[in-house]
Amino acid sequence: EELFNPVSVDSSTVVVTTVRMDSIETSGKSTVLVGKYTHNDWGTVIASSYIPFNLPSYSTDIDEVVYVDSLILRLPYNGYFIGDTTVLQHFTVHRLTEQIVLNDNGYLYNTSSVSYSPEILGRCSFKPRPNSAEKVEIRLSDELASDMLTRFHSRDESVTNSERFEEYFKGIVIIPDEQTSFSLQAFSVADTLTTLELHYHMLHEHKEAQILVFSPNTSTQFNHIDHDRSGS
Repeated sequence: EELFNPVSVDSSTVVVTTVRMDSIETSGKSTVLVGKYTHNDWGTVIASSYIPFNLPSYSTDIDEVVYVDSLILRLPYNGYFIGDTTVLQHFTVHRLTEQIVLNDNGYLYNTSSVSYSPEILGRCSFKPRPNSAEKVEIRLSDELASDMLTRFHSRDESVTNSERFEEYFKGIVIIPDEQTSFSLQAFSVADTLTTLELHYHMLHEHKEAQILVFSPNTSTQFNHIDHDRSGS
């Protein structure tokens, strides 16, 4: 018969180690994350999102006369947020000057980035409503809208296939205003959710409104995240 002799101790030491990952995969996650959030313990997190778009199918007859109306970026909330949503959030949109390409392992990370133009394509100010079914809408440059419509309607070589289109329009980046952003907002990315819409019309007996919808390339869309831990 085995006997057990219990042993009691009056003290113990627990050794705890924290490991910080410097690179996290952020491509192909179906999420646009934009904003700034500061926490006394964690530090400051600033997120911007890079979004390329697929070539849409344009079918308006080349003999028609078309008139551009607007180019609209629509971002649907996915319900995730952190920070103060009672104050205005400010975003700017810029055009990429470098094509997004996945790394050799097929991913992009929070530390990844590509170059973009300092010129602002569009800006918006809004009070976040992350649990609503609303979408944040940002009107982009009328000049870009006109150039796109002209190219599509004339069947320009820059929009005749996916590779040429990616060279012409490499995508956009959404950047928060670091001085006036107090929350991180997440938006859903999918073929029918986040979209870029080119609105135009034709004139016959009445105005015939048309929409050319650009869907995001979900495999190469990614989020860049800066984390400043100083003072935390």
